[in-house]
Amino acid sequence: MKKLINSFIILLLFCSNAFSQFNKNSADIFSGSLNLQILNKQKTDTGNIRFCTDQLLKKQKRLSLFSYQSTAEGEPEAYVFFFMLYLINPILSISDGKGVWGFTKEISMGFGKLGQYRTSVEYSFLDLPENMNIFRAALKYDILLKKNLKYSKFFVKTPVLTVGGGYYTDFDKYGYFPEISFGFSYRDRKNLIYPSLKIRYTFIKDSPDVADISLGLIYGFANPF
Repeated sequence: MKKLINSFIILLLFCSNAFSQFNKNSADIFSGSLNLQILNKQKTDTGNIRFCTDQLLKKQKRLSLFSYQSTAEGEPEAYVFFFMLYLINPILSISDGKGVWGFTKEISMGFGKLGQYRTSVEYSFLDLPENMNIFRAALKYDILLKKNLKYSKFFVKTPVLTVGGGYYTDFDKYGYFPEISFGFSYRDRKNLIYPSLKIRYTFIKDSPDVADISLGLIYGFANPF
């Protein structure tokens, strides 16, 4: 058990470093979109248009060379990490004093101004001799923690605390769970990108309860109608 916990702590530390690199690079990308808005607003002033155009071209040149610069700085490791985290989200499940590793994947659909009211389904595979396939369905609410959040047609970046609960089954037993997660979301009215750390406790009928912790990068949809 100590080895499992220690390895998960190492994973958390690596994730924290990757988050910081991801946030820094996303800020450059979003600032490029804001420069387009500034350019459109200053069409009446020829001098300002020329200045903004020069600045925008410089920004676009830096972004076009991003992959080359990142290679020199070692930053692609963060993107590889997040890509792998999206494909295979690690999960540590603890039941009856024993811990097992596995992977899990969640699909989310949100409703509301920025998709804060979410439904989700999740599949988990655990390294167990039997009942290794786990299915969950849940309702969740995202508490957007950024103050004075300005809504726009561009992605909004904010820290998020998510609370929720749902139904659990391994196709042999069933149960119910509350959960809480924390992360940073990039969202608009139609899309959600949400890297987060999730903690959950499942009450299972006629069987030991299950506690689990997982890291995940969720890509969700919102307001389909």
